[in-house]
Parts: sequence; structure tokens; C-alpha cells
Amino acid sequence: LAADRLFERRIYRRTLIKLGGIPVHRTGNTAPAMKRAYECLLSGDYNLLVHPEGTRTRNGNLSQFKSGAAKLSIETGIKIVPVCINGAYEIFPPHRKLPKLFDWKNFRKCTLQIQFGKPISHSGRTAEEITEDIRCRILEMKQKLNAKDFILIGVLTALMWIICMIISTIMSVVGPVTNVFYPAVVAIPNGIVMMLLLAKVPKKGVFTICSAIQAILFLLVGAFWFIPIGLVIGGIVMLVRKLMP
Repeated sequence: LAADRLFERRIYRRTLIKLGGIPVHRTGNTAPAMKRAYECLLSGDYNLLVHPEGTRTRNGNLSQFKSGAAKLSIETGIKIVPVCINGAYEIFPPHRKLPKLFDWKNFRKCTLQIQFGKPISHSGRTAEEITEDIRCRILEMKQKLNAKDFILIGVLTALMWIICMIISTIMSVVGPVTNVFYPAVVAIPNGIVMMLLLAKVPKKGVFTICSAIQAILFLLVGAFWFIPIGLVIGGIVMLVRKLMP
């Protein structure tokens, strides 16, 4: 299903016709398009692609979904496969005449990620309920962490750890008294890196994962300090026992 105005442009018209596109009058009568879509689904020879928002996003966020796909599912009994597309807004936002292939700001190529969810059955529900279910599924897929997110989390977490080691070494060389200020000094750069991480990967679970990694690393490093501390305490206890009458 595609807006009828796209068929007025030669380059789009040829592509859409090749793909079996069905023109939809967005401001007029949509019955002919829905009838044709219904016939295609019942024939079993076609897969129907529907963009439930009805237009491209204007800000990168999901808009309200229309219920056309849900109505077709109820009428034909065919399940709906929710599809999540990440990166389309960055590549080809509405205000651009041509797509952007390279992100010069972050100095990397633009990537498009497509995820497919589990099929959704109408199960006696209304079109509005199915439509809301589709939207919730797609939002969940948008928030799901992928391999690229985990790599970025690992890199920035490692950066925070390196900062801690450098500051710790410098303060140890300067003098043991400066270690009192260690938490406050470390908190500033680590806070900046954490804010950068949350800005680059604004998804659920990022802060928890990063905090858990940091806690584990601090515990592992802290465990090494128990040995010399234990030796010092043990030596003091033995010395006190010897000095006692």
C-alpha cells in the first residue's frame, strides 16, 4: 500500500508497479485500495506490506497507527508480522530530497536495521486492540539492545575503567592523602562518559548493564587489596601480641 501521489512520479511509479504497489487515496475514498488488498491476501500469492503510520515520521518517533492492517487481518484471518525499521529517519528524513548515506558528524556510514517480530493473530479482538498490540510490539523491538549497542557499551565502560586507573595511579604517586578525594575526582569524568553512553544508546537496561560491569570490576580489583590489608592487619596483631606482657 502506497500513497497515490507517489504514483504520479515516474521514478516511483515504475518501482511501485514492479513491486505490485496498491495506490491509496489518503484524503479520499480508501475502499478501492482495501478491496484490492483483501483480494491479494485471499489469493495467497502476495505478501502485503502496510506502513501503519500512513506517512514517514517527522521526528524519528512512532506516530499513531491506523487500523487498516488490523481490519484486513480480521476479515481475512491472516496473521500480521510486525516489522521494526531503525535508521530510516536518519537516512531519509522528510525534509531531504535525497537519502544520506554517510553520517559525517559521527564519521560512519548510515545503517538501516530491520527486525521482524512474532506473528500477531486477531484472536477475536477489535481492530483498535490489534493496532495497539502492533505498536507496542514495534516499540519493544526499538528498545531491544543489539550487538552494536553492546559493543558501544563495552567500549565506553572500558573508557571509564581506564580513567579510573589513570586517576588512581596519579593520586597514588602524588601522595596517599589525595586518595580521600578519589571518589569525587573519578565521578566527574565517569559521569560525562555515562551521559555520553545514555545519549548514544537511549534504550532500557543500558544504565543497569553498565553499572553492573563497573561494580564487578571494582569488586575484582578491590579483592586484590584484601591481601595486603590482611597482611598488614595480621602483622599488627602479631606485633601487639609480642609487645603484650
